[in-house]
Amino acid sequence: MNILGIGLVNNENGGLGNHTFSGQMRRADRFCKMAVSAAHAALSDNRDKITAQSTGIILSTAFGPHPTTFKFLDNLLDYKENEVSPTLFSHSVHNAAASYIAAEFQINGPTLTLAGFGGVFAAALKLAHCWLENKVCSYVLLGAAEERGPVFDKVFDIAEGSVFFLLSREEGFCRLEFDKAQGIFPRQNQDGSVVTAQALFDAAAEVKAGKTAEVECAMGDCQVAAVVIKLSRYF
Repeated sequence: MNILGIGLVNNENGGLGNHTFSGQMRRADRFCKMAVSAAHAALSDNRDKITAQSTGIILSTAFGPHPTTFKFLDNLLDYKENEVSPTLFSHSVHNAAASYIAAEFQINGPTLTLAGFGGVFAAALKLAHCWLENKVCSYVLLGAAEERGPVFDKVFDIAEGSVFFLLSREEGFCRLEFDKAQGIFPRQNQDGSVVTAQALFDAAAEVKAGKTAEVECAMGDCQVAAVVIKLSRYF
């Protein structure tokens, strides 16, 4: 499995990247916009390669768009059920962001959102590998997204942002291998899926920049490594 493109959006680079959103994104919430922006960055160098049917999307998240979910719950408390905002409801589900990515970039391949508090990005990475090995699709847009909010900020230290990778069996700038498969050990964490995904992004960025020819990256929560990934540069 190879990495063809990488994308990162967080508070350090403005929060929403430099993607110009289409009109269909006008009602999207922050969670969806961060995911779309990171996906755009991962696709930017390879838009000519992918086609609607050849690309799958996998998004992982621990907490999802919980600020929007809580706004919807506030609406339920403040208004009658038939007066609640349908826009808030449609954006309160975890898979809204993946649907926006598919619509924004006209991708019609399989689309899936994985949610969980332990090892969710590692599980998504393994699923992407399975899709490619079994030729479910030629490319997989794999990502993670988390958003901070006033309710969960009182309990969790969530790392806000979104990270995406464009993966394929064809040659990219970096080869990704499962070096030491240790199984997935779910453990509840308090920072979400982006921290784990960004560890892989940082390692891939080093390889892409030519700073190293080979690097290992532990993919797991807390101090339990789900898998150890080895990245190596194509020469």
